[in-house]
Amino acid sequence: MPTADSLWINERIDVPPAIDGTVLMSAGVLSGFEFGPGALNPYRQFQQQRPVAVIDDAVFVFEGHYEIPLASALGHAQHAMVLLDGKQSDEGSPRHRRPSSWRRIP
Repeated sequence: MPTADSLWINERIDVPPAIDGTVLMSAGVLSGFEFGPGALNPYRQFQQQRPVAVIDDAVFVFEGHYEIPLASALGHAQHAMVLLDGKQSDEGSPRHRRPSSWRRIP
């Protein structure tokens, strides 16, 4: 599933809107540190569930059926960024470029 790190490194991750089975989640993602504690946190629902196991006090294990539309949307957004990066010429990544509205003053 996408994390803040996968967004920064342009890692393309296809995420379905729902998953069944085992989900492993790091303590950082679960805490809301990466995406914030609010309603836009794609993994917020896991904060209110009890994990079936905890590995080394750092990875939480969940089992079941999960609707994850926001995580799926992150995957689509990441794919769009990869496509946009492929269309750039020598200007670099759109996330690292100056917006075209910023003009250099002589």
